Amino acid sequence: MAQLKMYRLPGTPIKQYALPEGFSVSTYRTEADKKAWCDCCRNGHLIADGGGDEEFDRSILDIEDIDPARDVLFIDFHGEHVGTVTAFVNSEDNTGRMHMVAVREDFRGKGLAKYLTMLALNHLSEKGVRYVHLTTDEFRPSAVKSYLSGGFLPVEYDMEMQDRWEVMLEECGIDSARMLYDDASEYKIIYRRSKAKKIKIGVLGAGRGKSMMDYCKFAENAELAAVCDFRKERLEEAEREYGADGSISYYTEFDEFLKHDTDCVVLANYANEHAPYAIKCLEAAKMSSARFCPFRR
Repeated sequence: MAQLKMYRLPGTPIKQYALPEGFSVSTYRTEADKKAWCDCCRNGHLIADGGGDEEFDRSILDIEDIDPARDVLFIDFHGEHVGTVTAFVNSEDNTGRMHMVAVREDFRGKGLAKYLTMLALNHLSEKGVRYVHLTTDEFRPSAVKSYLSGGFLPVEYDMEMQDRWEVMLEECGIDSARMLYDDASEYKIIYRRSKAKKIKIGVLGAGRGKSMMDYCKFAENAELAAVCDFRKERLEEAEREYGADGSISYYTEFDEFLKHDTDCVVLANYANEHAPYAIKCLEAAKMSSARFCPFRR
């Protein structure tokens, strides 16, 4: 399963933190630092329990843009590495990458992860990167919550990402978040699963559009709002099946149907008739889709 991806846009303020007494900051210096890095990352479930120096080589040295002496940062407690983050610039697109953030298990709960994030962001802000990105996983909800509160935004780069992020926001106790496209442009506001707004669907074609209408009966993220069909008998049949209690409106005139409050119009008429109706949808600022058959997992 693809990891969750997050971006932090330029201009987002970087909150500054103070280290607790006894802690200090250092960078990678010698081969001996590999073991401490592995201990931190193993405790943070970023590498396998039996992982050794080869994990450092794979995750750090094999990435050409990383200079360990410059980009691998540590938090130390009385000289012992207890947390780490790597922050480097991707030379291909001038974006910053926050990578392999981990705090040793026996030093958690002291705010060190937030300090590591601050270190990485300060390090990258000096480089003038376009934005900073990271990847993470659902099994690290406390880290995800920390990133969200620190200005990182969810990214829509996979078909299932919005659903996964709605669940993640629910788990983090966060009502909503701005979501970005993979190119860092604005996508939409998303909501925690219990508050997620259902997409209001309008269907043109009560016969060929039945698969979408059936889908809306059970979907958690969509509802049937309006149906249009030029044949009155088809509309009457749809009313009997999907209800005439006022929650769904029925139209024989497409222009009137288009005025209804919907987020998306599914064109389930004949393929050679899509174009003029799609143009009308665009003119009305409605998202439209040609007929397809949704499915439930």
